[in-house]
Amino acid sequence: MSEHPHIAAMRTRATSFEEATEELGGVFGELGALASCPQDPEWHAEGDVATHTGMVMAELDAWMSGREVPEEDALALRLSALLHDIAKPKTTTTRVIQGRERVVAPGHARAGASYLMHLLPEIGLEHAMQTRVLATVACHHDPKLLIIRDKPMSAFKALAWKARPEDLYALELADMRGRTCEDQDDQVELIELFKLGCEEAGCWGDEERGWGEFVRGVCEGMGEEDDDEVERAVTEGIWALGNDEIYTPEEAVSRSYEGRGERSKVTLMYGPSGSGKSTWARAHAEREGAELIRLDALRAQLRGKEGDQRANGRVLQLARERLKECLRAGRPVVWDATSLRREHRAAVLETARRYGAHTTLAVMHVGWGVASARNRGRKEAVPQQVLTRQRQGVQYPQLDEAHRVLWLSEEGEVLADTRKRWQELAR
Repeated sequence: MSEHPHIAAMRTRATSFEEATEELGGVFGELGALASCPQDPEWHAEGDVATHTGMVMAELDAWMSGREVPEEDALALRLSALLHDIAKPKTTTTRVIQGRERVVAPGHARAGASYLMHLLPEIGLEHAMQTRVLATVACHHDPKLLIIRDKPMSAFKALAWKARPEDLYALELADMRGRTCEDQDDQVELIELFKLGCEEAGCWGDEERGWGEFVRGVCEGMGEEDDDEVERAVTEGIWALGNDEIYTPEEAVSRSYEGRGERSKVTLMYGPSGSGKSTWARAHAEREGAELIRLDALRAQLRGKEGDQRANGRVLQLARERLKECLRAGRPVVWDATSLRREHRAAVLETARRYGAHTTLAVMHVGWGVASARNRGRKEAVPQQVLTRQRQGVQYPQLDEAHRVLWLSEEGEVLADTRKRWQELAR
């Protein structure tokens, strides 16, 4: 898909909220709802979310005007500023906090990334830019929380594995300045402390993001093990270090050998109907000699039709029984389902990890338009109401859900592979 004309403009010049909404509102429909979305008057005395977003965009451009910011960085930051509160209309509610009724939008950062997941492909962005913006939107509240909760240096490094600290800093500095509140100076100070914490943790302005020494240590300790085993040790080591469960590469290597037997490999598909996931899953299962557990096929077996949702409980029970049989036998598995919600992915991936399996999350990253068109061309097209539920149920897949994450196009082309990241650090 060709790049949306307004994207070229955002690389090179400031753009107002009104202009961006006029140009991109046809894709990001929720932009039009920001003007009617209220905010708490103490935290956001400037008014509605649209007003705040416009102020954030202006503050960001003022910050960039005094610096030499590459065009790609400028585009990533401008898009993130425009879209960072995109899910507030869907998440805003009132809660009583310390005896006062407050306007809040719980979980709007992750919900924003979920909303954008299959819309960013619609504007023709390069895939690396899409995932960069998604990560920034999803994590934009985390910098302040690391300081407020007095998190250790390992937590700064763990965040840097998921999103660029420099992007988070620039966006959140503008976010704090682009509002009217009595404690603005305190809020800005929290973001400056986040930058200092990243510098101390070695994950600021460093391509290794603070993980190079640790990853090299784990890889050296694993010796001649195959990539799956090394990857499992590296990623679980990163998760454990980020949670302060371990402190050295040697501990990560030692943990990787605990309970070791005949390990399985589990590949979990993610993608809406029509995204091409089943085509890729079948080909991948054949290449790997893996058992293909396809939920639609089980529905057809039980109900006579792939799209019949009335036996979902029994379908999941049968699928999980087959999964555990394969895990006990050390056989590879490809799990073919939409898996759009995090809890559905976790039910499979966490079971696999308990059996010591290596896990891969294969993400079909396509736009809704592509998925809908491909679905209409299928022999058994999924009904529109099911597609609507899928669209409403998406939860952004993050890098800490599996040992390896593959981002795939509708044609099965690998757009990004997290394996390359640790392999480059290990060199």
